Amino acid sequence: TYDNHAAEVQRRSCIDGWRRHGVELSDRCIGIDGWSLLLVDSASGGTAPESSAWLQAQPHERAMLLTHVPVDRPLVRSFIADVDSERDCAIYTQSRSPALFADHLAGRIRTVFTGHLHFPGLVRDGDTTFHLLDASFARGSRGPSVAIVDTGGGSVRVTSLTAPV
Repeated sequence: TYDNHAAEVQRRSCIDGWRRHGVELSDRCIGIDGWSLLLVDSASGGTAPESSAWLQAQPHERAMLLTHVPVDRPLVRSFIADVDSERDCAIYTQSRSPALFADHLAGRIRTVFTGHLHFPGLVRDGDTTFHLLDASFARGSRGPSVAIVDTGGGSVRVTSLTAPV
């Protein structure tokens, strides 16, 4: 079973470690080559209430959302269940922020990158594409993988490569 208390204790320990190393943990926008990379903390299975106003204020033209836990959408949940029916989508999606897509992404942000699942996937929901990223390190029988993001020509193209084991 999933121990929420232990997970929260571990999360706080990880956050303390990141802060000791000077890693910025708040919502932030990084501008690269005319793109706005919107980084939002979702490690607790949702976004903080203050993230809502922050996201609404961000420019959405040529914006990409980067968040650890996948956005809670029926198509994302269905994909997760198809790949691993044992996954609890209350844990493996942002179930604490069910309105995130409708309030801040739909019709605004077309590209979203997430991790947390440790298996790759691509889900399209309307005009938003969710890139579910695999682990970037070798583990088990799967080799290391990398996603290459090309933003040329005003669009986004993602190529995933996996090394043989």
